[in-house]
Amino acid sequence: MDTSPHRAAAFRAVERARIRTRILWIVAIVAGVLPLLCWAGGYGYQVVTGERDRTVLRGARDATERFVRDLELDDHPAAYGLLCAGTRDELTLDQFESGLRGQPHIRAHRNVHAFLRAVDEHAGAAIVEELTLDNGSVDTHTFTLFKENGAWRVCNRSWPY
Repeated sequence: MDTSPHRAAAFRAVERARIRTRILWIVAIVAGVLPLLCWAGGYGYQVVTGERDRTVLRGARDATERFVRDLELDDHPAAYGLLCAGTRDELTLDQFESGLRGQPHIRAHRNVHAFLRAVDEHAGAAIVEELTLDNGSVDTHTFTLFKENGAWRVCNRSWPY
C-alpha cells in the first residue's frame, strides 16, 4: 500500500491550516493595532490643535480683558479704541458712551469660555464673560473679536455690551 498520495494530502491540509492561522493572526493584529493608531492620531491632532487654539485665544482673551477692564474703570475712550474699525464706523464715541450710561455699571468680570469661530469666512474668536453688574445681577455676554492689523479687536454689533 502506497501512502505517498495520503501523505501529500495530509501535508497540504496541514499547510492550509498554517496559512489560515497566519492570516487570522495578521487580521487580529491589524484589527487591534489599527484602532489604536487611529486613536493616537486623533489624540495627537487634538493636542496640537488645542495648544494652537489656546495660543491664538490668549490674545483674544487679553483684548477682551482690557476692554471690559476699561469699561469697569469708566475709561470709555480706551474701550472705544479696542473696537474694530467696522464697529467704530457705525458708532461714534459719543454714541458709545451714551449707550453705556444707560446700562448698569460692570463691577467685576470673569472669563467663562473662549473658542475660535468663523464669521463671513473670517477667523475670529468668541470670548464668553460673566459680568457682575452694580445692580447685583450677573450677565453672561459673548464678545466677538477679529484681528485687525495684527491686533484683536472687539466687533460686537449690539451695544452697549
